[in-house]
Amino acid sequence: MKLEAARLLTYRAARLEQAGQPSGVAATTAKCLTSEWAVESADFGIQVLGGYGYAEEFDMQRYWRDARLYRIGPISNEMARNYVGESLGLPRSF
Repeated sequence: MKLEAARLLTYRAARLEQAGQPSGVAATTAKCLTSEWAVESADFGIQVLGGYGYAEEFDMQRYWRDARLYRIGPISNEMARNYVGESLGLPRSF
């Protein structure tokens, strides 16, 4: 379900951009949520595999490391949340 939601969020942002409408909030929302869902999925994969999920001989540990990068780049999810919050009229939190 989260994979499908991630696709829909991404497609919505792309559709807005293609139509020439503001897409920053939609794209930032998609980036923030999908990056967290990717880490959650990788965590679950490691949990299912147990010690094998953490071993360098298996790819699961690499998937987890790769997914973690999306939470901090190109902007951190905390900065993304600040941007989305400000777009909704909330005051700056920093």
